[in-house]
Amino acid sequence: MDFRRLGRGDIVAAAGGLLLFISMWLPWFSVEALPPQSENLCGAGEESCTGFETFSLFSSLIVPGMDLLLVGAALAPWILVWIVVRGHTLSWPPGEVTMIVGAIASTLILYNGVVDRVGATRQFVGLDIGWYLGLLGALMIVAGGAISQITRGGVTRRPPGTF
Repeated sequence: MDFRRLGRGDIVAAAGGLLLFISMWLPWFSVEALPPQSENLCGAGEESCTGFETFSLFSSLIVPGMDLLLVGAALAPWILVWIVVRGHTLSWPPGEVTMIVGAIASTLILYNGVVDRVGATRQFVGLDIGWYLGLLGALMIVAGGAISQITRGGVTRRPPGTF
């Protein structure tokens, strides 16, 4: 194990993974005063929902198991760190899979926060600090994976028409 092999991109991606993981326990969505006949997204009397409460495996509101997908995305950079520190050889450039996983997590977070916000009465649901930190963490995973891939020479320019 040689920690000197870690590059700047590995550290950025690992910090992003940690930030995404921590954000899952913070409030992602806040619920304002709802009409009495509507059901509250976070439960009776709750004003905010954490990432784990909103994206639970058994939730029927959105993609079931998205909490597990986001936790898996938070673990991906740490797996990259493990691979780099141990000196394993890969058949793909280190950081490439991490970058793809971060892009997928960023897309899921953006979609569920901007395009199709959770809840039946979306006009009463607002974004909270956990959503923003989760998005920042996922974007840091993308950036760290890209930096890692570029600095290790994984991205090479090829002549047109060659494979």
